[in-house]
Amino acid sequence: MLANRARLAVFGRRLVQQHARAYAKVPQEHKNQLINTLKEIGVDNDGYLKKDTLYTEDTFKKSKFYQHIQKVQAEQQALIEKKLQLLSKENGVSVDELRKQLDERVNRQLEEASKNVRAIEQNIDRFEQQISLPFKVDLAGDVIKILKYDYEDIESSVVYQFLKQSDAKLAQEVRFSLGEPFSAEQKKSLESALASWGENKRQQLQELVKSRYTELLNYKVTRDTEPISITEVYDFLERYDNLQNSELYEILREVDPRFGTLYAEIRSLDEGEELKMRKAQLNRLLSDSSAGIYKVLNDLESREFEAVKQVLKDERARFEPLTAQSLVEFARATEKEQDLEIFDPIDESLSVFLQKARDSKNERVVAEIHELATMDGPLKTFLQDPSTDEYIALQSTVNKTRLRYQKKVLLDPLAREIKSLATEDQTNLSPEVVSMNQGYDKFMEVMDQMENELISGQYEPISAKLHLQAPRMLDNGPTPKQIAEFKALKGFDKANPEDQTLRFCANMVMRGGKRQRARKYINRALYLVYLETRENPVEILKKCLDAVAPLVVTRVVKTGFAKNYSVPTPLTPRQRLRIGFKWILESSDSRASNDFPVRLSEEILNIHRGNSKLTEKRVTLHKQAMAVRSYLRL
Repeated sequence: MLANRARLAVFGRRLVQQHARAYAKVPQEHKNQLINTLKEIGVDNDGYLKKDTLYTEDTFKKSKFYQHIQKVQAEQQALIEKKLQLLSKENGVSVDELRKQLDERVNRQLEEASKNVRAIEQNIDRFEQQISLPFKVDLAGDVIKILKYDYEDIESSVVYQFLKQSDAKLAQEVRFSLGEPFSAEQKKSLESALASWGENKRQQLQELVKSRYTELLNYKVTRDTEPISITEVYDFLERYDNLQNSELYEILREVDPRFGTLYAEIRSLDEGEELKMRKAQLNRLLSDSSAGIYKVLNDLESREFEAVKQVLKDERARFEPLTAQSLVEFARATEKEQDLEIFDPIDESLSVFLQKARDSKNERVVAEIHELATMDGPLKTFLQDPSTDEYIALQSTVNKTRLRYQKKVLLDPLAREIKSLATEDQTNLSPEVVSMNQGYDKFMEVMDQMENELISGQYEPISAKLHLQAPRMLDNGPTPKQIAEFKALKGFDKANPEDQTLRFCANMVMRGGKRQRARKYINRALYLVYLETRENPVEILKKCLDAVAPLVVTRVVKTGFAKNYSVPTPLTPRQRLRIGFKWILESSDSRASNDFPVRLSEEILNIHRGNSKLTEKRVTLHKQAMAVRSYLRL
C-alpha cells in the first residue's frame, strides 16, 4: 500500500515537471493570452476552471459579445440621429416628425419581411408534406401533354401511334380534342379508357411517355448548350432597317469588327460581283477558328458566347407576336397612364380597359380584353396583320417595355430580397447580428426614401393623414339632418357621366386621336374654374358658350355678275357650340401662361365675369347680319 502511494507521488511529480517543461516552450504572447483567459474565467481552490451550469440571459448580458452588440447599436442610432438632424435642418421638418415617419416605415417593412419568411416556412412545410405522400402516376395527364406538344406533327408521334394501334377510336377522339383546352370530363374519360387496358399495355405506354419526356429534356439541354446558329443571327439582324438600333449587331461588331464591317457592306451593296466577293470573305471569316466571331458562335465556355446567347433570347422576346396577354403585361409595366394612349388609333375602348387592367387583381377586365381581341372588331383586324408598319412599331414598343419590366420589376419581392442577401454571406453570424444588420439596412433604406421625398416635395407628414383616420377613430352616426337630406336626394336622377358638351369640346381639343389627353386638359381647366367660383364648372362652361356663341352668321351669295351680296344665315345648336368654343380657344391662345388648362380656365372665368371681348365680337356679327337682312328671300 505504501509502495503504491510512493509510486503515485513520484509519477505526479514527473507529470508536473513534464507540464512545466512544456509550458516553458510556449511563446510569451501565448502565455499572456492564457493568463488573461484564466483570470477572466476564474479558477477555484482545487485548480479547476469555473463555469456556469446553465447559460442564462444574465450570463449573455455579462459577456463581451453582448457589450460589443450594444456598442454597435449605439453607433448606428447615433448615425441615424445625425442624419435626421441634417434632414430636419435642410428641409424645415421637425426631428420628431421625421423619427415617427422613420419608425413607422421601418416597422411596416420589417413586418412584411417577417410575413415573407413565414410564407417561405409554410411553403417548405407544404413541400415536405407533399414529398412524404406516395407518388401517384398521372398517365392520362402525361399523354395529353406529350400529344399537345406533338400536335403539329402528331402522325409521327410514337405515343399517338401506340395509342392508335391499341384503340383507334380512342386515338381519334383524343386527336379531335387536342385543338381546344382539355376539359376535366375529357380527361376523366381518357383515364377510364386507359384503366380498362391491361397492366402490360399500360406499362408500355408509360415507358413511351417517359422516353419522349427524356427526348424533350435532352433537346432542351442541347439547345441551351449547342453553338449559336449564324442563320438565326442573320434572321434577327435583317429585321432592323438601321443596324445601329440592333443590340445584337453592336455586340458582334465589338467582338469582331471585321464581321460588323463586312455585314454592313453586304447590306448596302446591290447584286453583282462585289457583293459575291464580300459574301465569300464573310464565309471565310466565319470558318476561321482564330476569328472572334467564330469563338463567339462556338466557344461555349466564353463570356461572349453567354452574352450573345442572352441577347438572342431578348430578341426572340422582342419580336413575339402581340396578344391580349402581352397588352395587359405592357399596361402593368408602364409607369404613366399616358403611355396607353398609343392604342387609341386602334381601338378607343382598348386604352380604357388597359387602364383598369393595371390593377393586378382585376381579372374580370383582363377577360374582357381577351374577348375584345378575339371577337370581330378593329383590334382583331389589327392583330391579324403583323406586316403593317403600325403593327411593327407597336410590337417593338410593347415587347421592349415588357422585357425591361420582367428584368427589373416583375421579380417577386421575396426573390429580390433573397438575391440581395445572397451577396453577403451571413451564415457564420449569430442570429442577433443578422437581425441587427437587417434592421439597420431597413433604417438606411427608409432614410433614403424620406430624403428623396423631401427633395422632390412629395413628403407627407403623419399629421396630414390624421383627417383620413378621423372617421374611423370617431364612432359617430349620421345626424337627423343628414338622414333627411339623404332621403330628399334619394329620389333625384343620377347625373349623366358622359356630357355631350364636354365630349364635343374634347373632340375639338384632341390632336392625333389622343382623346384621353384632351379630356384630361378639359377636366383640369374645369377644376381650376371650380376652385375659383365654387360652382358647377360644367354649367359655367355651358353658360359661357351660350353667351359668346352667335345666333346667325353672314354668308356670301354669288350672283354671277360683278357684285355679290351677303345674307344672314341662322346656325344650328351644334354649329353655335363649335363656333363659340373655337372663339374661346383662339382667345385663350393670346394669354401668357404656358399651360393650356390654365389659359382655358382664365378665358372661361373672364367670360363668366362679363369682361371678355368675345361678347362684343358676337354683337358685331349680329349687327352685320341685321344690316343685310333686306337680302333675305322669304
